[in-house]
Amino acid sequence: ELLPVSHADYARCVVDDAFRTRLIEDRFGRARWIPQGGACAEAELGVRLLASEIAEAYDRPPPVVVPAGTGTTALFLARHLAGIATVFAVPCALPPRALREQMRSLDA
Repeated sequence: ELLPVSHADYARCVVDDAFRTRLIEDRFGRARWIPQGGACAEAELGVRLLASEIAEAYDRPPPVVVPAGTGTTALFLARHLAGIATVFAVPCALPPRALREQMRSLDA
């Protein structure tokens, strides 16, 4: 289902936790906000499942190359494929230095 929100309200949701909580609760009651790009710790569960499926699909998994917007998928795949397959991230939304910082903040 699509939720029409003005650009101004979306921009405010990104930076204002209290505003975002009120907006979501007013429209949905209890719900969970997943930031753009899935850049949150909760994403690890789904990526762990993806890593498991990759590991099970191959006797020796090949290197995995993923486009990296927030770096979430690359970070968590690398964590869960460590020692099994190498993960390469291709920066596509942020410069490499900013992507590394974003990934470090997710890894904290």
